[in-house]
Amino acid sequence: MDDDERRELADGAQRAVFNTAIRALVDHASAADPELGTRITSDIETYITKLAQQSETDRYFAERLRESVAVLLRPPED
Repeated sequence: MDDDERRELADGAQRAVFNTAIRALVDHASAADPELGTRITSDIETYITKLAQQSETDRYFAERLRESVAVLLRPPED
């Protein structure tokens, strides 16, 4: 395994931990505030509308934001 592979694996592991922790926090907060998901989605859409979105890169980024929010807010699997 070379340095680039190690770095990619370390970055992937860190993202997995962050995603898991954030998901747990959102799930917990959503129990107390059922509108949290709606506000997060609305805030992301507001952020997206402020982007220039003139390039393919901008549109791709906006779609990845939407996908990421959808994954974050998806109800937990039992």
